[in-house]
Amino acid sequence: MPNFEQEKTDTQLLYLIRALYAEPFFRAQIAHIHVDKYKQVYLYPQIGKQTVEFGSLFDINNKLKKLKVFTMRYYPSKAGTPTSESTLNMTIKSSVSNYAKR
Repeated sequence: MPNFEQEKTDTQLLYLIRALYAEPFFRAQIAHIHVDKYKQVYLYPQIGKQTVEFGSLFDINNKLKKLKVFTMRYYPSKAGTPTSESTLNMTIKSSVSNYAKR
């Protein structure tokens, strides 16, 4: 019997990977994608010790847009990379939105 929920997750994950690869900014920034057993996504950059808690695979384009704005605005030095270990939580809809609007 097909597992439609898993197929949907796989399709959404493939969409995220393609979106990251299509954008030169993210292609240069993101080194690793981790999906945990709860289907929560974590992104890890090439440089630095930041963890991006991307959360579930919904509203991917909007989350990526906000992530790019946030990164460019708050980490403009050193090509958009933080210098210390930090976590950016994108699972709370308003948390990144508020930073992106400032």
